Amino acid sequence: MSAVWDNIEATKAEVAEYKSAPGRARKSAVEAFFADDDEVEPGGTDDKVLAVLKRDSSHIMGLKLDMPRELWQRLERSSPIPWIFSHLNDLHVTPPSRWRGQPRIPFLAPHLRVLRSDGFEAYAIHQLVSSSLTTLVLLHAGSQRKAHVLATLRAVPNLEQLPLRVCLAEEEKGGMDAMMIANLPALRYFELCLEWEENLWLLGALRYPDTTSVIFGLSYVREWETAVLLEGVGTIINGAVLKKALRRCTIRIWGTDGLMIWFSRLPGDTNHTKREEAITLIFRCYKDDDEYGILGLLTENTSPSLAAVEHLPVQEMVVRTAASAHTWKNVLRAMPRVSDLVLIGNAAANFLVDIGPALWTHAAVADTSKAEDVFTQLENIALDQVTFGSANLVRSAYAYLLRFAQVLPIGREIKITVHEAVDLRDEDVRQVVLDVENLGPVLLAIEYLQLPRYEHAWKVLLWAITWVEEFRYRKSVTSPELKRSGMAHVKREWFPISSHASGDEQYMTYTLLHPLPMREGFLPMARHEDPTMPRPYGRQNHLTVVGLSQREDTHRLSPISRLPAELMVAILIGAIVDEKAASEKEGRSPHSWLKFLHVCGTWRQLIYTKSSLWTEFNATSADVTQYMLDRSGAQKAVVKGCMRGYPEERCEGILSVLQRESRRLESLDLDMHTETWRGYCLGNPEPWMLDELESLTVAMPMFWYAQAHLPFATAKLKTLESKNFDFRAIWPLMGPTLKKLVVRLDAALQTPRAVHATIRAVPNLEDLTLHVRLWRINLIDYLVTPQSITLPCLKRIELYINSEEHLRLLALLQYPITASTTFQLDCQDSLVVSALISGVSQAVNDVVARQGLHHCTMGEFNTSGIQITFARSRQEMEAGMSEQEFKLAVSGYHVDQEANIMGQLAQHLAPALALIEHLQFSRATNRNDRRAHACKVLFRAMIGVRELEAVGGKAAQFLWQILAPRSAQGTTGAGRLCPNLENVTLRWMPFGWPEEESKIDKAFRNLLSFAQCLQVGNYRTKLTIVDGINLPDEVVDRVRSIMVNLGWVGQIVVRGGWKL
Repeated sequence: MSAVWDNIEATKAEVAEYKSAPGRARKSAVEAFFADDDEVEPGGTDDKVLAVLKRDSSHIMGLKLDMPRELWQRLERSSPIPWIFSHLNDLHVTPPSRWRGQPRIPFLAPHLRVLRSDGFEAYAIHQLVSSSLTTLVLLHAGSQRKAHVLATLRAVPNLEQLPLRVCLAEEEKGGMDAMMIANLPALRYFELCLEWEENLWLLGALRYPDTTSVIFGLSYVREWETAVLLEGVGTIINGAVLKKALRRCTIRIWGTDGLMIWFSRLPGDTNHTKREEAITLIFRCYKDDDEYGILGLLTENTSPSLAAVEHLPVQEMVVRTAASAHTWKNVLRAMPRVSDLVLIGNAAANFLVDIGPALWTHAAVADTSKAEDVFTQLENIALDQVTFGSANLVRSAYAYLLRFAQVLPIGREIKITVHEAVDLRDEDVRQVVLDVENLGPVLLAIEYLQLPRYEHAWKVLLWAITWVEEFRYRKSVTSPELKRSGMAHVKREWFPISSHASGDEQYMTYTLLHPLPMREGFLPMARHEDPTMPRPYGRQNHLTVVGLSQREDTHRLSPISRLPAELMVAILIGAIVDEKAASEKEGRSPHSWLKFLHVCGTWRQLIYTKSSLWTEFNATSADVTQYMLDRSGAQKAVVKGCMRGYPEERCEGILSVLQRESRRLESLDLDMHTETWRGYCLGNPEPWMLDELESLTVAMPMFWYAQAHLPFATAKLKTLESKNFDFRAIWPLMGPTLKKLVVRLDAALQTPRAVHATIRAVPNLEDLTLHVRLWRINLIDYLVTPQSITLPCLKRIELYINSEEHLRLLALLQYPITASTTFQLDCQDSLVVSALISGVSQAVNDVVARQGLHHCTMGEFNTSGIQITFARSRQEMEAGMSEQEFKLAVSGYHVDQEANIMGQLAQHLAPALALIEHLQFSRATNRNDRRAHACKVLFRAMIGVRELEAVGGKAAQFLWQILAPRSAQGTTGAGRLCPNLENVTLRWMPFGWPEEESKIDKAFRNLLSFAQCLQVGNYRTKLTIVDGINLPDEVVDRVRSIMVNLGWVGQIVVRGGWKL
């Protein structure tokens, strides 16, 4: 049992000797802490411990040394030959504090992977670093030379984690090469303490991937020094946030005297892990009076990053002073695109209540014209883990929720969602909704969810066993508690469908497969007929059923057995299909359709006997997978397994069941850990015989470069979608039966030869999507002219283009001109922007001219770029012609390059733009004047436009910004940019609110401004408003009369409308 002695605490020589002897056959972890005495006795206990460690150094895997100064010095003098740790993986060394003139550590560890230095300078540990090191923690408060730090970092090219807290000294002239840089291509986590201005130089000397998670820590010492640091790091943060599309910003208190701001991806982005590509800024050690200045500097230097935020979680926040409350208003004003605000805990909710009066105008304010422009796009507010009141105070929850609702802006459509509320009752919510509606249209809906305690869940279950669909219980519930609740006899009948974690407690969600006997042939129409039973707290998943009720008695039970058998089956199948689609769209349990087992015995028997209902399911566990396959009988199965968050044992159990039943699978979707895929792809694994498989989707979170092949043998495969798999891995799956191929691989570069060979192997392809990066071709590829690639059956193609190699691939592809095409241009490299646009322009102009694509839609692409879509007109599509589209998406460029991008598009796409007759704006926003000015270049090239259409308020505002400015000749943008314009259509545009007189004036001004844009230079233009929002008839008549008096002969036509 040598494993017992692996972890050794070397306090004495005898202890180290005794414990290390049994573990020599294994690799031990040793921790040696020596007292920091003023005098160390030569040849004493400390020297004996070091002698034992030196003798047994060959089998030590982990070592932690914390010694006084004299022992470190004696260690260097007594070791002319370095200690060799042949198996050392983890080393942690700590010298005494404030020690200058440190000796070098006389250790050699060729396989060292983790090195933590709590106080040593960079030159002292330089002998330990090598290419095998993956984690380096360098903490040192004293100043040290830049060259030493940079030399240490240059020696660890495979570093993955790098926390740094160093103070760099100012170098004398000629002391080092200013162009020295350190390349860290494998870095995944980087933390840098920015307490000194010299550290900005170190930050500029490091080169690491864009996917690195970065943390910057600033300690507030002097305002001018903090301003310099924020100016330097703000540029890096702004570039990273805009380039990586980090639209989520988390703000919280850091400790007792700090602030943390964390930029990350949106919660719905499943392509990245939680911490991947995140960037964090932490302020430490500042006083309450300094918060005003810090927030001002933060807003000034990171305004582009704040302007891109769409999702804002706030946690453990507090307003320190009255001045900081006003400054927080300026910070939040810099986030105009925030649509989702998440307040976690009571401190965050109180924070919004405290600064709410400074953010929005409320009902108590008489002058509503001074409304603040803060969170103009806010749609959702979530309250998470908030305690609303006390059980002893009946009205405390109502007062807290009402106080929160009253600080929200009036006239805005904001939805409030409360998760895991404490002491919040139904009647409190209803009363708040009524009171708030009396103040104005503040809230549209309040949804709330409480996780009931398990005792209450049992009571609800016993009371309404005939209609409850699912319940939760804590995993810590013991058998005696189950027996006391009376549910022990039915526990085995419940079917697990999901798991939930709340704090330190784990919850399991179950649904009933075999409910207790109920009244056959009847539907429970009235569920709360017994007044003695308590009403369950929280939101229940009420069952939607179909019954035959009569008008004179709506609570009368209707026998469902009276329905014909064919109608019963049709209703059941339709309900299950709708439930599956809704659960997938809303992110609910994929097995929620099992709730229809509770409707009646007839439906339960139909579900059990109809095996086709069990063929499509999610593989959540081995038991669930086997149960579903057994129920489906001999039918072909459609299986989806998103197992990225599952443990290894659970994944192996699911895969073993799927491999055993592989011949029955018709569609398979697998998303697993990289390590799980590696175990199934490396070596010579046993192939899965997928004789009936027609659709296959494989994905993993990150790419790995090993030579591997997917162990699947298919003969009828028609659809293949892969993410982060090399072309060598999917090559065995290529064949003439394949109709759809989707390959997404962002992290690794692929050779053009591999891509060409893969496409040639699927000649009957109908749908092709390639999102890959290509190597630059070498001299041999230049000399050899590749053959063209013919795809005669292609109906849709989507290509990612960011280099000239992609243009060469596009030139080789030959496919029908009728295929719908999407080109996504990545313009991060400004040197090839002109070449990319010029390379694809010929294909765009040719297709638009030959196919007659006269309808164009413009809008944003991925929140930062622009997308132009060419299609047929509505009349041609209604006449039965094909719905062909040609999409050109341009993204990845900086906002300063937007004018150049638009100019290049207008120059090279001039033939196609001149053929446009109908132009529609969708998902367009005027983020700045620069974008509106840049788009005018495209407008000048669209000389044939006869109809303009804007969908939504944002698109209408963007169109107005382009058309409204007047030229020196007195002609508006409408007459100057669109000389043939005949009609302008505004669809679904909100004009104002009709309840108050000032809001009616706002609707009048909005409509009048559009009419005036069309007055000068183009008198016969018609303004059509389709489904306008809050546009009263008197406003339309008033604008018509004014325009007639001004001599305008155009028309204002209103079709439909909405009043909110």
